[in-house]
Amino acid sequence: MIQKGNSFISFLADVGPVFTAIKYGYLYNWYAASDPLFAPAGWRVPSAADWDVLCDTLLWTETGTKTKETGIIYWNDPNSFASNSTNLNIRGNGTRYNSGEFYFLNEYSYIWTSTSINTTQARHRWWSVYDNSIHTASTYDKKSGDGVRLLKDDSTLVSSLTDVDGNVYPTTKIGTQVWTAMNWKCTKLNNSTSISNVTDNTSWAALTTGAYCAYNNDENNV
Repeated sequence: MIQKGNSFISFLADVGPVFTAIKYGYLYNWYAASDPLFAPAGWRVPSAADWDVLCDTLLWTETGTKTKETGIIYWNDPNSFASNSTNLNIRGNGTRYNSGEFYFLNEYSYIWTSTSINTTQARHRWWSVYDNSIHTASTYDKKSGDGVRLLKDDSTLVSSLTDVDGNVYPTTKIGTQVWTAMNWKCTKLNNSTSISNVTDNTSWAALTTGAYCAYNNDENNV
């Protein structure tokens, strides 16, 4: 604001939201990701069918290429099958097995869906540095740790989404769908109830309730 005589003239710079620095986000077991309070109001953890809509929009054989981040910071060299033309920014966040061990950082990305198959298995989606596809016909043990993306309940694009921890996420619109453009980093459910941070492998393997962790239990990977 500047003063000119007895009047004031205001200038508003349209700089947009300041996004939280996120590398891979946290890994969550399916019990956390499927909690009805996991996502903020108006958003949800996408179902397998929601991901199929994305694949239909982008052409199935090209979905991996169009959604993977380019470069060799978050994927192994040479990361040839990536254009990220959708700005979805999928990174090689790896996974935590149901036994508690961590695998595949920068080689694969594993992302949960909300779709349950049976008492122990759920659907997830995965990307590989080695090809241009999103792999869809996959079930995974609910005790495993995957990344999470959120999908907006309607098709109106917003510039960002803020979680209850105060993290601010960019968004992108693909067809009629609005997605978070980084993996989830929140440590709480949307009612501010804390999700358990479980680092011990034996404890992780025994869980049937919600939990999260950083890859390799290293917060520098979040």
